[in-house]
Amino acid sequence: MPFSTKTIALHSAIIFSCEAKKTENTHTIEKIIERQKDSVSTKEISQAITDSLFFKISKIKSTNPACDSLINIEIKKMLQQIATSKKSGANELGFYYDSIKNQLVAYGKINASLNEKIAVLKTATNSNKSVEIKNVPIKYIPKWVKILAWLGGLFMLFLLWRFYRIFTP
Repeated sequence: MPFSTKTIALHSAIIFSCEAKKTENTHTIEKIIERQKDSVSTKEISQAITDSLFFKISKIKSTNPACDSLINIEIKKMLQQIATSKKSGANELGFYYDSIKNQLVAYGKINASLNEKIAVLKTATNSNKSVEIKNVPIKYIPKWVKILAWLGGLFMLFLLWRFYRIFTP
């Protein structure tokens, strides 16, 4: 049974006219890198210091010389017990009593120092953005094509039932 050109044209129009157009994938890449660095440096240099401080201890004199000598002896004993020193690296501090010169001595030796202050204001923004949009096409199938498909399925069931009735005794 030959098919006419009208039938072929109708079938091809039905098959190919309802297909949705293919869409392309959309891919967007956005990359932002911003770096900013700002700093302020302050250097403070202090020179070495060697210093001494002397306190002259005077003798106590009052109207009673016997009492004065006892008080002076006790004060001298107490002052001879004073002796301290601290040392850290090249820095040294101390305090002692010099009995020959009858004076308290405070001394200090401080080495040169460098103080450096750096205030850093750093701003760094890294932003990577990758967006991929995929459009999935949904084929449009008209209702009449769906109805014909259901009718075709029912017809196939009918044919199976019919063949079953013919070939079974």
